[in-house]
Amino acid sequence: VIVGGPGPTKDDFFKEEYLHYQIQKKVLGIKDTGYTGEFGLEELVERSKDLLEQAAIVKERELLEHFFNELKKDGNVVYGFEDTNKALDLGAIDTLLISEGFDFIHTKLRCSQCNIITEKDLPKRIVEEQVCERCGKKLVIEGIEELVDIITEKAKNLGAKVEFISIDTREGIQFKELGGIGALLRYKIS
Repeated sequence: VIVGGPGPTKDDFFKEEYLHYQIQKKVLGIKDTGYTGEFGLEELVERSKDLLEQAAIVKERELLEHFFNELKKDGNVVYGFEDTNKALDLGAIDTLLISEGFDFIHTKLRCSQCNIITEKDLPKRIVEEQVCERCGKKLVIEGIEELVDIITEKAKNLGAKVEFISIDTREGIQFKELGGIGALLRYKIS
């Protein structure tokens, strides 16, 4: 919650505790605006970007702190594409975490010599290096789909929350180095 408006009324409104106590403790800040109505709301959002960004960073840090604590005690977490995808298929994921730096794609590749078509989930950087397992010839890319889109849609259909993790924090970078994808689980899987 952000309180805003022109003049001192907004400060009095907040100080006199006109808001319900549960809403009052969720106030991120108070901002001055030059307008009221729709223009005032747009101005308030624009002037509050710093508060909103800080709130998102705090939420992200808390989420990753929980993830790393669970990981330390071998708790209800998975990380890496294969394990996360397996947990997703089992419906075990409560919250799917995806790094902004996650670069896997779903590719459809064809061998120009053997004419065999294969589908693989790979990091973008190695797609061009794929060779046919039979003849060793370089594979031709037939189609590419962002894996993030496929996985997030699958997670949402299974009732899991999806959170994107920035790479602007130390914790976010550490998460990216673990593969850039992981999850908090509803229950432990083996």
